[in-house]
Amino acid sequence: MDPTTAHQGIAGVYQVLSDLGGLAAGILALIAGLLAYAGGLRQARATRKAADAQIAAMREQIEQSKRMAKEAEHGRREDLRFALGLEAARIGEFVGHRYRIIPVEYGPGKLETIARSACETFKIEKPPILHESPGATALLEKDVIAAAVFLDERIDEVNSLLAVEGALGRLPAVALMTAFEHVTDAAQRLRAAAINGAEASPAAQDDPSRGLAWLRPGTNRRPVAVGERVAL
Repeated sequence: MDPTTAHQGIAGVYQVLSDLGGLAAGILALIAGLLAYAGGLRQARATRKAADAQIAAMREQIEQSKRMAKEAEHGRREDLRFALGLEAARIGEFVGHRYRIIPVEYGPGKLETIARSACETFKIEKPPILHESPGATALLEKDVIAAAVFLDERIDEVNSLLAVEGALGRLPAVALMTAFEHVTDAAQRLRAAAINGAEASPAAQDDPSRGLAWLRPGTNRRPVAVGERVAL
């Protein structure tokens, strides 16, 4: 073999080896790229899974906060309803007691008008719950709010009579008894709405004869205190 042929053979072998090396490098680069891509996919899936878990945890936290807020709101609503029911019962007992006193001191053969010195005794303290409880009107049902406002108005009616007509010494006993009857009706209405959730009963109609009946001999009509049973 002459030197030229040998040189050409060696060059050819070198070229083949170079080509094989380039092919191998390309294959290795492709494999490395595939491995990197697979690693990226795994990392992306892991990142997405972690993000989904975090989002789910945040949603659960929000839902739990909503449940807790709803439970707290329900508890406060029940507390307000119970407190209003107690106030209605207290006012009913107060009015019932004062109402029974009037026929003893006033009536036929006695004083016809409430004594000025007695006006303070008959005044009624208004329940402060709705006025001193922020957000109470947003929590309570409309019928409860309406019943509480109605009781406030009836109490104002009594106190106004005492403050004006009573202070002037010209408040008839029958007028005060009628106003007390309206308060009793309103207190029973509020108690029904607050404690039992019952529909508020219709407002009592003005009927002065109801009070006048107490001043007639042989009668025993009076407002029934809240929670008191009536003997049939």
